[in-house]
Amino acid sequence: MPRFRLSRLLILLIVSAVLGLLSAPAASAHGANGRPIPDAAHYLTTLTGMSPAIAGVTAAVDPRGEWLEVANTTGKALIVLGYAREPYLKIDAAGTAENSYSPTLALNQSLFGDLSQLGEGTLPPSWHYTGTGHSVRWHDHRIHWMGVDRPPAVKSAPGTAHLVGNWSVHMALASTPVTITGTLNWLPMKPHISRIVVYLLIVGTLLFSVFIGLFALVVLRSRNVPDDLASLDSAPWDDRIGRSPTRPRT
Repeated sequence: MPRFRLSRLLILLIVSAVLGLLSAPAASAHGANGRPIPDAAHYLTTLTGMSPAIAGVTAAVDPRGEWLEVANTTGKALIVLGYAREPYLKIDAAGTAENSYSPTLALNQSLFGDLSQLGEGTLPPSWHYTGTGHSVRWHDHRIHWMGVDRPPAVKSAPGTAHLVGNWSVHMALASTPVTITGTLNWLPMKPHISRIVVYLLIVGTLLFSVFIGLFALVVLRSRNVPDDLASLDSAPWDDRIGRSPTRPRT
Protein backbone atom coordinates (compact mmCIF):
# COMPACT_ATOMS: atom_id res chain seq x y z
CA MET A 1 0.00 0.00 0.00
CA PRO A 2 1.49 3.45 -0.89
CA ARG A 3 2.75 5.46 2.05
CA PHE A 4 0.39 8.38 1.38
CA ARG A 5 -2.55 5.97 1.73
CA LEU A 6 -1.14 4.70 5.04
CA SER A 7 -0.86 8.25 6.36
CA ARG A 8 -4.45 9.05 5.33
CA LEU A 9 -5.67 5.85 6.98
CA LEU A 10 -3.79 6.72 10.17
CA ILE A 11 -5.37 10.17 10.30
CA LEU A 12 -8.84 8.77 9.61
CA LEU A 13 -8.57 6.21 12.42
CA ILE A 14 -7.39 8.77 14.97
CA VAL A 15 -10.08 11.31 14.02
CA SER A 16 -12.73 8.60 14.34
CA ALA A 17 -11.45 7.69 17.80
CA VAL A 18 -11.57 11.33 18.91
CA LEU A 19 -15.13 11.79 17.66
CA GLY A 20 -16.16 8.58 19.41
CA LEU A 21 -14.75 9.80 22.73
CA LEU A 22 -16.44 13.17 22.43
CA SER A 23 -19.83 11.69 21.59
CA ALA A 24 -19.81 8.93 24.24
CA PRO A 25 -22.05 9.70 27.24
CA ALA A 26 -20.67 9.54 30.75
CA ALA A 27 -21.18 6.20 32.48
CA SER A 28 -23.93 6.22 35.11
CA ALA A 29 -26.18 3.80 36.86
CA HIS A 30 -29.68 3.42 35.49
CA GLY A 31 -32.77 1.96 36.92
CA ALA A 32 -36.06 0.94 35.41
CA ASN A 33 -37.18 2.73 32.24
CA GLY A 34 -33.60 3.93 31.69
CA ARG A 35 -33.96 6.76 34.22
CA PRO A 36 -30.58 7.66 35.77
CA ILE A 37 -30.09 7.28 39.51
CA PRO A 38 -28.99 10.70 40.86
CA ASP A 39 -25.51 10.46 42.38
CA ALA A 40 -25.88 6.67 42.55
CA ALA A 41 -22.24 6.08 43.45
CA HIS A 42 -22.51 8.29 46.55
CA TYR A 43 -25.42 6.54 48.27
CA LEU A 44 -24.71 3.48 50.40
CA THR A 45 -27.49 1.14 51.55
CA THR A 46 -26.62 -1.05 54.52
CA LEU A 47 -28.57 -3.79 56.27
CA THR A 48 -28.08 -3.46 60.02
CA GLY A 49 -30.17 -6.31 61.40
CA MET A 50 -33.24 -8.50 61.58
CA SER A 51 -35.48 -8.65 64.61
CA PRO A 52 -36.00 -11.22 65.87
CA ALA A 53 -33.15 -13.27 64.42
CA ILE A 54 -34.63 -16.53 63.13
CA ALA A 55 -32.64 -19.54 61.97
CA GLY A 56 -33.39 -20.18 58.31
CA VAL A 57 -34.46 -16.60 57.50
CA THR A 58 -31.78 -14.34 56.00
CA ALA A 59 -31.71 -11.01 54.18
CA ALA A 60 -29.27 -9.08 52.00
CA VAL A 61 -29.26 -5.73 50.19
CA ASP A 62 -27.44 -4.24 47.24
CA PRO A 63 -25.07 -1.49 48.48
CA ARG A 64 -26.48 0.83 45.79
CA GLY A 65 -30.06 0.15 46.90
CA GLU A 66 -31.16 -1.57 43.71
CA TRP A 67 -32.50 -4.74 45.35
CA LEU A 68 -33.43 -6.43 48.60
CA GLU A 69 -33.27 -10.21 48.95
CA VAL A 70 -34.86 -12.50 51.53
CA ALA A 71 -34.44 -16.28 51.91
CA ASN A 72 -36.60 -18.64 53.96
CA THR A 73 -35.73 -22.28 54.52
CA THR A 74 -37.86 -22.86 57.63
CA GLY A 75 -40.67 -24.59 55.75
CA LYS A 76 -43.12 -22.03 57.15
CA ALA A 77 -44.78 -19.30 55.11
CA LEU A 78 -42.90 -15.98 55.24
CA ILE A 79 -44.94 -12.97 54.09
CA VAL A 80 -43.18 -9.76 53.04
CA LEU A 81 -45.42 -6.75 53.66
CA GLY A 82 -45.68 -3.92 51.16
CA TYR A 83 -45.77 -0.16 51.59
CA ALA A 84 -49.35 -0.26 52.85
CA ARG A 85 -48.54 -3.21 55.11
CA GLU A 86 -50.45 -5.45 52.69
CA PRO A 87 -49.23 -8.98 51.78
CA TYR A 88 -46.77 -8.45 48.96
CA LEU A 89 -44.49 -11.49 48.58
CA LYS A 90 -44.54 -14.99 50.01
CA ILE A 91 -41.90 -17.68 50.47
CA ASP A 92 -43.11 -21.09 51.61
CA ALA A 93 -42.37 -24.75 51.06
CA ALA A 94 -43.85 -24.60 47.55
CA GLY A 95 -41.69 -21.70 46.38
CA THR A 96 -42.01 -17.94 45.90
CA ALA A 97 -45.20 -16.05 45.07
CA GLU A 98 -46.43 -12.49 44.61
CA ASN A 99 -49.79 -10.99 45.43
CA SER A 100 -51.41 -9.85 42.20
CA TYR A 101 -53.60 -7.38 44.14
CA SER A 102 -50.70 -5.75 46.00
CA PRO A 103 -50.29 -2.04 45.05
CA THR A 104 -46.60 -2.41 45.97
CA LEU A 105 -46.20 -4.87 43.09
CA ALA A 106 -47.02 -2.18 40.53
CA LEU A 107 -44.99 0.56 42.20
CA ASN A 108 -41.85 -1.56 42.34
CA GLN A 109 -41.78 -1.98 38.55
CA SER A 110 -40.07 1.42 38.26
CA LEU A 111 -37.10 2.90 40.06
CA PHE A 112 -38.94 6.01 41.24
CA GLY A 113 -42.48 4.96 42.06
CA ASP A 114 -45.00 7.57 43.17
CA LEU A 115 -45.91 6.46 46.67
CA SER A 116 -48.70 9.05 46.79
CA GLN A 117 -50.61 6.82 44.36
CA LEU A 118 -50.39 3.86 46.73
CA GLY A 119 -53.70 2.14 47.33
CA GLU A 120 -54.82 0.58 50.57
CA GLY A 121 -54.42 -3.02 49.43
CA THR A 122 -57.56 -4.20 51.22
CA LEU A 123 -58.42 -6.98 48.77
CA PRO A 124 -57.67 -10.54 49.87
CA PRO A 125 -54.31 -11.66 48.44
CA SER A 126 -54.25 -13.55 45.16
CA TRP A 127 -50.98 -15.48 45.14
CA HIS A 128 -49.21 -16.16 41.86
CA TYR A 129 -46.21 -18.47 42.17
CA THR A 130 -43.13 -17.22 40.34
CA GLY A 131 -40.61 -19.96 41.22
CA THR A 132 -39.84 -23.04 43.24
CA GLY A 133 -36.86 -21.63 45.11
CA HIS A 134 -36.78 -20.34 48.65
CA SER A 135 -35.42 -16.84 48.12
CA VAL A 136 -36.83 -13.76 46.43
CA ARG A 137 -35.16 -10.56 45.25
CA TRP A 138 -37.01 -7.36 44.41
CA HIS A 139 -36.57 -3.60 44.04
CA ASP A 140 -37.79 -1.80 47.15
CA HIS A 141 -38.26 1.97 47.39
CA ARG A 142 -37.75 1.90 51.15
CA ILE A 143 -34.02 1.24 50.90
CA HIS A 144 -32.85 3.99 48.51
CA TRP A 145 -33.18 7.76 48.10
CA MET A 146 -36.40 8.58 46.27
CA GLY A 147 -35.77 12.23 45.48
CA VAL A 148 -34.46 13.58 42.21
CA ASP A 149 -32.61 16.30 44.15
CA ARG A 150 -30.14 15.60 46.90
CA PRO A 151 -31.22 15.62 50.55
CA PRO A 152 -30.97 19.14 52.06
CA ALA A 153 -28.01 18.26 54.31
CA VAL A 154 -26.17 16.68 51.40
CA LYS A 155 -26.91 19.61 49.12
CA SER A 156 -25.32 22.02 51.59
CA ALA A 157 -22.24 19.87 52.25
CA PRO A 158 -21.69 17.18 49.57
CA GLY A 159 -18.09 16.69 50.68
CA THR A 160 -19.18 15.45 54.11
CA ALA A 161 -20.59 12.02 55.04
CA HIS A 162 -24.25 12.05 56.06
CA LEU A 163 -26.80 9.63 57.46
CA VAL A 164 -29.66 10.17 55.04
CA GLY A 165 -32.06 8.00 57.01
CA ASN A 166 -33.06 4.67 58.51
CA TRP A 167 -35.29 2.18 56.71
CA SER A 168 -37.30 -0.89 57.69
CA VAL A 169 -39.17 -3.67 55.89
CA HIS A 170 -41.77 -5.66 57.77
CA MET A 171 -42.51 -9.36 57.36
CA ALA A 172 -44.36 -12.16 59.14
CA LEU A 173 -43.21 -15.75 59.60
CA ALA A 174 -46.44 -17.61 60.33
CA SER A 175 -47.73 -15.49 63.24
CA THR A 176 -44.33 -14.02 64.22
CA PRO A 177 -43.63 -10.40 63.11
CA VAL A 178 -40.14 -9.92 61.65
CA THR A 179 -38.50 -6.60 60.81
CA ILE A 180 -35.47 -5.94 58.61
CA THR A 181 -33.69 -2.67 59.40
CA GLY A 182 -30.95 -0.71 57.70
CA THR A 183 -29.47 2.69 56.95
CA LEU A 184 -28.96 4.90 53.92
CA ASN A 185 -25.78 6.97 53.95
CA TRP A 186 -24.22 9.60 51.73
CA LEU A 187 -20.56 9.06 50.86
CA PRO A 188 -18.48 12.25 50.51
CA MET A 189 -17.82 13.47 47.00
CA LYS A 190 -14.11 13.62 46.20
CA PRO A 191 -12.57 16.21 43.86
CA HIS A 192 -12.25 14.83 40.36
CA ILE A 193 -10.85 15.93 37.03
CA SER A 194 -13.45 17.43 34.75
CA ARG A 195 -14.59 15.27 31.85
CA ILE A 196 -13.71 18.09 29.44
CA VAL A 197 -10.15 18.24 30.79
CA VAL A 198 -9.76 14.50 30.31
CA TYR A 199 -11.01 14.75 26.72
CA LEU A 200 -8.64 17.63 25.98
CA LEU A 201 -5.72 15.55 27.27
CA ILE A 202 -6.78 12.60 25.12
CA VAL A 203 -7.23 14.75 22.01
CA GLY A 204 -3.86 16.42 22.59
CA THR A 205 -2.15 13.05 22.93
CA LEU A 206 -3.76 11.77 19.73
CA LEU A 207 -2.84 14.89 17.77
CA PHE A 208 0.75 14.59 18.97
CA SER A 209 0.73 10.96 17.83
CA VAL A 210 -0.50 12.07 14.40
CA PHE A 211 2.31 14.61 14.16
CA ILE A 212 4.94 12.02 15.12
CA GLY A 213 3.50 9.52 12.64
CA LEU A 214 3.50 12.02 9.76
CA PHE A 215 7.02 13.17 10.63
CA ALA A 216 8.21 9.56 10.58
CA LEU A 217 6.63 9.03 7.14
CA VAL A 218 8.36 12.12 5.75
CA VAL A 219 11.72 10.92 7.09
CA LEU A 220 11.23 7.46 5.58
CA ARG A 221 10.33 8.93 2.20
CA SER A 222 13.40 11.13 2.17
CA ARG A 223 15.69 8.20 2.97
CA ASN A 224 14.20 5.71 0.50
CA VAL A 225 14.98 7.55 -2.76
CA PRO A 226 14.80 5.22 -5.81
CA ASP A 227 18.17 4.23 -7.36
CA ASP A 228 17.30 5.59 -10.80
CA LEU A 229 16.57 9.02 -9.33
CA ALA A 230 19.76 8.97 -7.27
CA SER A 231 21.84 8.17 -10.38
CA LEU A 232 20.43 11.19 -12.12
CA ASP A 233 21.87 13.47 -9.47
CA SER A 234 25.44 12.44 -10.45
CA ALA A 235 24.93 12.17 -14.25
CA PRO A 236 25.90 14.99 -16.65
CA TRP A 237 23.06 17.22 -17.64
CA ASP A 238 23.19 16.12 -21.29
CA ASP A 239 22.84 12.48 -20.25
CA ARG A 240 19.80 13.32 -18.13
CA ILE A 241 17.98 14.76 -21.16
CA GLY A 242 19.06 11.98 -23.53
CA ARG A 243 21.58 13.90 -25.70
CA SER A 244 25.30 13.48 -26.19
CA PRO A 245 27.47 16.35 -24.99
CA THR A 246 28.25 18.87 -27.73
CA ARG A 247 31.80 18.65 -29.01
CA PRO A 248 33.74 21.91 -29.48
CA ARG A 249 34.10 23.03 -33.06
CA THR A 250 37.55 22.80 -34.64
